[in-house]
Amino acid sequence: MEHRLPLDNILVLDLTRLLPGGYATMVLRDLGASVIKIENPDGGDELRAMKPIQEGKSVFFSAINRGKKSVALNLKHHKGREIFLRLAQRADVIVESYRPGVAARLGVDCESVRQVKRDIVYCSITGYGQDGPRKDEAGHDINYLGYAGVISMTGLADGTLCIPGVQIADIGCGALMAVTGILAALYKRTVTGEGEYLDVSMLDGAVSWMPFQIAEYCVTGNVPAPGNWTLTGKHPCYNVYQAKDREYVAVGALERKFWVNLCDALGRPELVDLQFAEGAEGESAKTLLASIFAARTRDDWIAFFEGKDVCVTAVCTLDETIRDPHVTYRNVIDRTGAPVPYVRFPVKFRAPVCAKCDPAPALGEHTNEILSSLGYIERELRDLAASGTVVSSFPATTK
Repeated sequence: MEHRLPLDNILVLDLTRLLPGGYATMVLRDLGASVIKIENPDGGDELRAMKPIQEGKSVFFSAINRGKKSVALNLKHHKGREIFLRLAQRADVIVESYRPGVAARLGVDCESVRQVKRDIVYCSITGYGQDGPRKDEAGHDINYLGYAGVISMTGLADGTLCIPGVQIADIGCGALMAVTGILAALYKRTVTGEGEYLDVSMLDGAVSWMPFQIAEYCVTGNVPAPGNWTLTGKHPCYNVYQAKDREYVAVGALERKFWVNLCDALGRPELVDLQFAEGAEGESAKTLLASIFAARTRDDWIAFFEGKDVCVTAVCTLDETIRDPHVTYRNVIDRTGAPVPYVRFPVKFRAPVCAKCDPAPALGEHTNEILSSLGYIERELRDLAASGTVVSSFPATTK
């Protein structure tokens, strides 16, 4: 029996740029959807120009646009809008990341699309949502995390703040929230036949990722500070400690049994009752642990704790993670058949679900192919290229 991917026969039109929308549609593509990336003929997605460049393409663009098709289409031209709406008639999902109001001015917003495709699932990803005081403000990951309070609690106990090393708002709070909503809306459509409009705000998503912090604050009034919250280093049992070689180990002994096992392994029974110590007592316990871990190298400690069930791990650098035997075994990173290695869809189904990976497309690479499937003939494609409506592989007609 032929294996079917979860989103076979789903067509996604991707009007987004940069990371959040591109990551969202990459996940949909990995699950089997066909994704057509609609790009401005004047350079396309800004991610295409970001360094480093390999084989003429941005490594960043290649990393999240694998397997998609590109149509270079000028939506400011009335014929470009007409082409888009013809494509929308065939689509199941549209994802866009314009500022609020821009899609409507271009005539490609949800209401315009619903005139030709009533059951469309239409998703808008923005920093602050489609309404509210900040809806028209520009922003990026660091801005959304700043407003959400995430950066204010990320850093060292001395108050030094740190920028998270991955794009939490872009990917976790924007892209993946969008995918979750899209999948739910597609299921709803199979049951009711109705489409859906999704308003995804990355700030909303970042706030939603703090259920513990918000609940604690609302009950106690305590505002989390860098290095001074339950899961950011407040207690001896959940912290990072520097080893002899200036590398770090991460201790995550939240449950009593793991903490007791750790204290037993270290031969420090006096620490057992200080698992969640605070204030001077907590600082004294952390200082003692710091002196203990400073006596051996990181890798010596990892070898020492092997098999002891203590929730102590190495703090790895990216190059170490990529070489890690477990990461390699799980086949998270695929290095075969593409100029740029890519990260696989991380959820494993009983049968493989990831679609075959093709390289990221050149700007407008599939314009002729896709417009031909809509019924446009060569003469019309040449005329569209001449008018600046599309970027086509046909030479523009000379007047």
